[in-house]
This record gives sequence, C-alpha cells and structure tokens, in this order.
Amino acid sequence: MKPNNESSKESLETLERIIISLITGISVLLKEKVISIEEAENFLFSPYSSETLKGMGLDARISNLIIDEGCSLEDIESLMPEHLDKSIDSIKDQCMAIYKTLAKPKLPAPNWIEEITNIISIPSRAGLKNELKQVYKVLSNIACTDSVLSKMLQKHDWIPILSIEGNKKNLGITKEGFWALKTSTGFIMLDSPDKYKHILRILKKSTDEINTEVSYSMNEYNISFKNKYLFPFTETLIYVLEYENDEYWLTNAFNWLDSLPRYFQLQFTHYVEKIKNDKKYSESVRNKAQVYISRLLGESRPAKLKLSLSFEEKQLINSDFQNLEIINSSFSQSNLDSASFVNSILNNVDLSGASLKNVDFSNATMEYVNFDGACIENIIFQNTRFNSIDNINSSEIKSIIVYSESSKEIKQGEDALNWIVAEVTRTKLDSI
Repeated sequence: MKPNNESSKESLETLERIIISLITGISVLLKEKVISIEEAENFLFSPYSSETLKGMGLDARISNLIIDEGCSLEDIESLMPEHLDKSIDSIKDQCMAIYKTLAKPKLPAPNWIEEITNIISIPSRAGLKNELKQVYKVLSNIACTDSVLSKMLQKHDWIPILSIEGNKKNLGITKEGFWALKTSTGFIMLDSPDKYKHILRILKKSTDEINTEVSYSMNEYNISFKNKYLFPFTETLIYVLEYENDEYWLTNAFNWLDSLPRYFQLQFTHYVEKIKNDKKYSESVRNKAQVYISRLLGESRPAKLKLSLSFEEKQLINSDFQNLEIINSSFSQSNLDSASFVNSILNNVDLSGASLKNVDFSNATMEYVNFDGACIENIIFQNTRFNSIDNINSSEIKSIIVYSESSKEIKQGEDALNWIVAEVTRTKLDSI
C-alpha cells in the first residue's frame, strides 16, 4: 500500500532504511558464514519478500536488489562457489549506495515499530485479529443507533458479514477478533487452523464475489475499511493446501490463488510444492501443482547468469539450473533426475544419453538441444519454447507432460511428443 499522507510517507521512508539495514546485516552474516543462504532466503531473499515490499511502495531499487542479487546467491553457490563472496560483497556495497541516496532521516520515533505496522496491510495467518476487533468496535458504536444490529450484538456478540452459500449471512465477526460461523446449534469460532474445514463451501465462490459481499456489508453498516482482504483468505487456503486431499477443493484453492495478488501467491509456494511431491494426491492434482509452481517461480526470477558447463557422466540429481543461460554445454550421460531448468535458456546443449526423470523445463527456451538416447520420464514442458531440438524421437521416452498457456491444455505421452515435434516444425517455418 502506498502512502497517502505525510505520516505514512515518513513511516515508509523509515521502513526503507530498516530493510536496507537488514539486507546489509544479512550480507555480513552470510559473508562470515554465521547463517546459511537458505536462512537468508527465509528472512528476506525471496520473490515473496521482493513482491511484498514492491507492493507496499518501497523504493524499487530495494525489491530489485533482493530479486536480482539476493535470490541468485543459491545459484552462484551451487554453480560458481568461487564467486559467492564477491556477490555477497556486491549486495552490501549496493545497500550502502542506496542508503546514501534515501531521504535524510529524522531520528526514529520511540514508537517506530507501531508506525511501520500501520502501513502494512497484507493478509496474515493470525486471522487479522486486531483489525477485526477494530471493525467490531466500530460496528458496536453504530449499533447504538441501529436496533437490529443492537439486538444481534446483545444476543450473540457477533456481527454477520457474508454468506457461505445462498443469501443468508452466516459468517461474521466476533468481539474477540475472529471470524465465526453461525450454525443451527450455535457458533463455530474460526480461531485455529482446523476450524476452517467448516467453511470449505465458500471456495465455491470467487475471491471477487467474497470481497464484494464484504464491501457491501461494510457499506451497509456505513463504515469504510482500508484492507481489501478482510476475509481470511490466507487461513482458508492454508487449511485446504495443508489438510485437504479432495481434488475439487484443491482445484478451487488454485483458482483462488490465481485471482489474488502476486505477493499473496508467493507465500503459498511451499504448500503447493509439498502437494507436487506427495503421491498421496492424485496425478492430476500434482500436475496442477507443478504447473502452478513452474509458472509462479518461473516468472519471479529473470535469467541472469550466462554459463558454459561441462558435466559429462556426472551425478546431478536435484540440481538447480533455474534462471540461467546455458550455452555450448554438455550433460552427456549424466544423471539429471529431478533437476530444474525453469526459466532458463539452453543454447547448443548436449543431453545425449542423460537420465531425465522428473526434470522441469518450464518456461525454458531450447536452441539446438540434443536428446539423442536420453531417458525421458515425466518431463515437464510448461510454456517451453522449442526453437530447435534434435533426436527427441530417438530417446527412450516413458512419459512427457506439456502444458500450453495458449490452449490451457495439459498434454501427456504421445500427444505431448507430437505437439513438441509440431511446435519445432512451426518455429522453423516461422523463421524462414
């Protein structure tokens, strides 16, 4: 959320200095090997953090530094470890340079933490408890002049906001700061993750429909509220993605995610990753999770490093080659099972005789890639551009999955192979 008054502007500027200081501190800790890159990613160096800070209106250089430099450290550590310290120093130096150009700070107020909190309006796992208490308090004051609302509060300490199904409002806010569901036998307080199973049916509605209903109720009660996401989308999605196995509800959850802001989506990547890798879910659900993850992460990190690699007859299981430009390289006879080439460019790359089980080429571009004799099983080609590939017909193919954004179709097996061959032919004809 961008500032709309002088106080918010000062708070935002304070937050910018705090984040820059935090990045600098993380860089020092990384350099001294006090923390790992994984810890740094969990702290701040993630696409989610970058998108969130960008959405709050912070200086774009800060979010760009996180996404361009911080998120690349893992790649550098695995592929060019000798350059890691230099890359960390670069992050620290850029922090210093950015800090010097920020608005000259006043001394932070003693309550600066509270000021910073006031400019953040991202849905949280805590059920928006404090904000709901605030709404309840406002509505309680209105109830003094509204007889219907007054009776509702006196009887239930509960204010109806929207309906799960139909027209009757049975989901509302309590004075404790939680959402609660009214049933024929009483109320179910949504005060813990497992309670959200009681409102699964609301996934039949779109996020826009829910927000519209909430806004309508707020207008009906003559109050305005700055947070668009008053409804607990986060908690509902976490319950479904973590505890539900039913394909219907999971599909609806993916639909919700697709309609929500990008900074919101990124906080759920680890839940979707678990679904993608857990065989208790149906193959269809796991494929949908794979497509979702590939699209989301593939769009988050631009290709940066240009590398020429020689990994013949190597064990490269689970290797991460995402967001790279790989040129004049050979992986011949290597084991690349479960490797990821998401959002990478492969130019003149030899994969002949390689084991390619569960390899993800989503959002990749292929220029002269040789698959001769490769063992292909459960490869993912999602929005992959095939400019030129060789000998894929002569490889040992067990299964291929192709997802085309244009047709919104998932193709598998022989249909997928035929589609790839046709796509290569079409691309060659287009270039003539």
